[in-house]
Amino acid sequence: RLRLASGKEISIPLKELSKKDRDWVRNNGAPKGAGGVKGVATRIVLRSYQAIVADSVALSQSLQQQALAGAIPGFFVGLTGGKPLEGFDIKRPIVFTIHVDGRGQQSGTMVAVPVTSKETFQKTLDAVFPAKMSPKGRAYEVAMLGKSVYAKPGEKYFLLSDSAEIVRNAQADPEDPVAVADISAESYFAVMPEAERRRSVGELESVMETMRGGLPPVSPAVERFQKVFRESMAAMTRILLADGDRSTFEASIDPATKQTSISFGMRAKSGTPLAEAFASYGSLRPRFVASHGADETGWIGVSVPKNEWLREAVKAVFGEGLAPLRQMIDAKAGQPGHPEAKAALGELETELGGLVDTPHFEQEIVFTADASGAPRVVTRIGHDSAGKFLAAMTKIAAIVAAPGGGVPDGDGILTVPLPSTGAEGLAAQPVRVAATTDAILLGFGCADTAPVKAIGASASAGSASAPISARLDLARLWPTLAAMNEATAALGGAVGEKGMVRADVNALADGIEVRLNVDDGVLALVGALGGAFSQMPGMPGGPGFPGAGEAGGLPPGFPPAGPQAGGPGSPAAGGVPKRRPGGPGVPGPDGAPPTIQGFPTPPIPQPNQPQAPAP
Repeated sequence: RLRLASGKEISIPLKELSKKDRDWVRNNGAPKGAGGVKGVATRIVLRSYQAIVADSVALSQSLQQQALAGAIPGFFVGLTGGKPLEGFDIKRPIVFTIHVDGRGQQSGTMVAVPVTSKETFQKTLDAVFPAKMSPKGRAYEVAMLGKSVYAKPGEKYFLLSDSAEIVRNAQADPEDPVAVADISAESYFAVMPEAERRRSVGELESVMETMRGGLPPVSPAVERFQKVFRESMAAMTRILLADGDRSTFEASIDPATKQTSISFGMRAKSGTPLAEAFASYGSLRPRFVASHGADETGWIGVSVPKNEWLREAVKAVFGEGLAPLRQMIDAKAGQPGHPEAKAALGELETELGGLVDTPHFEQEIVFTADASGAPRVVTRIGHDSAGKFLAAMTKIAAIVAAPGGGVPDGDGILTVPLPSTGAEGLAAQPVRVAATTDAILLGFGCADTAPVKAIGASASAGSASAPISARLDLARLWPTLAAMNEATAALGGAVGEKGMVRADVNALADGIEVRLNVDDGVLALVGALGGAFSQMPGMPGGPGFPGAGEAGGLPPGFPPAGPQAGGPGSPAAGGVPKRRPGGPGVPGPDGAPPTIQGFPTPPIPQPNQPQAPAP
């Protein structure tokens, strides 16, 4: 199986590969259960120290958080007490494994450190960390960790662990792993005993029950949905723990595009009910969902099997959606046509009942703004008897509309007025209703019927669309949203020109994967909101924080943030220099060396300071 950059997976039969490639797949590419080591619960792979530092630089620039740029070098400074760690290979993968015992309790952690020279790295360990002999062997005392670390030297890797048994039984000099992302993690369910799995389910149910107690009162329909959702989540957790094989996490930042990609995946054991459910999800092909283009501010497409909680969600949404129509019809009691409208409402409820009971749910939502900036939402919902839905709406519109209303136009699009008193946003325009052979079309906030016609005519993207996917252009949407709120109005330009969010729930051969891709403008917005949030009264660092006094700030005894003396990120705390270093071999503006204690450091931007090339 090959995963493309888009997140989609394709399958190629092994027999179609050359023998050399088949051998490579079997030795390197195929999953190896618990990483080939007994008792491994989680395996984490970092592409390299160099890649992680580059990521921290990109994040610091996008989030406008300078301390992030030097966080990784600062950690190493604290780890080694400011001494250089010679022999450490910054260009090859670093592997962490978390081990558990037979009861599922953590028994230790091991890290495979890549080295450029076995002898040089050994000398570094001996020079940096105090060593002592114990009954379990030679151990290094690492003050920052507060524990002893045992080592197994190799030509390409040094194995370091807080457990002498783990490092003794591990294979020396493991092969370089296949790095699929800058950071990737894989957790294996098989190592968790049955009793531990049941305990985890009990904890989840207890947390959900506690959360339920703090919820505000809701309508009966929404309450039913919440109950079914809680029960479904608990049942899903039980199934995952019983039938799940492993979970995966990946995160990367493209150095050229500054796009951040994050994914979470879940795999099932072959032949289990969970594997069958995943296969059912992946076998669906959207009938009409289309990947829309640049004209839309946002788009969501869903095409999935309908389970119990999804049925309750549809019932709650459409049940609540009929309330305004029901009120409008009741207000016409005693007037001509009222009995017909009541009967039509019954027909509409019947059609919505059929929509709830269908085994497959499909919906597409497109939202944007018209020329004046007013919001607009158009959706189509899969329903084989959409014509009956439109007919019932036409009968209702005949009584709630102005005299002569309630008649679809030449394109079959019905206009249903809404109460206009004080109406704003989506309610400022009448609802546009239409039907195709397989879908209900609804338009909200549409000044005319053109958007409804457009979504009805758009062709399906077929298998090119994930069963669940979304696209959101925050560069276009955020300025409008920010202007609506006095607290965020000043942040209207935070996103800039690149603010796309892309989310997909892809079907894998043995599971599903949720993948999120965001441009750097989205991270800039997150950083701006975080900065504004921290300045709010009562928040850490902001005025009115408990114990901060009238001037605000952090509570007494908490070291100040930033490069001030003693604060996180300061030299005294093992952080980064206040001023950035210069280029390779060139001292920084304040005489700081081009590296931090022997570690390559990123260019750390400072206010009113020109940019310099990265070492």
